[in-house]
Amino acid sequence: MNDNRASNIFSFLGGAMIGGVIGAGVALLFAPQSGKETRELLKKKVEDVGEDIKKFQKKMEPKLKQVKQNLAKTLHVGAR
Repeated sequence: MNDNRASNIFSFLGGAMIGGVIGAGVALLFAPQSGKETRELLKKKVEDVGEDIKKFQKKMEPKLKQVKQNLAKTLHVGAR
C-alpha cells in the first residue's frame, strides 16, 4: 500500500508540473507582447521549470531509493 501511495503522489505531482507548463505556454501564446519578448519569457519559464524539476528530483531521490529497496525486499520474500 505504501508503494501505491508513493506512486499516486508522483503521478499527481508529475501531472501538476505538466499542467503548469502547458498553462504557462498557452498564456504566453495569448499574451499581448512582441514575438521576441514572448520567446524570451518562454525561454525563462522553461529554464525555471527545468530548475524546479531538478529540485524535485533531488528531493524525491531518497524516497524513490526507499521504494526501490522495499520492492526488492518484497520480490525477494515472494520468490521463496
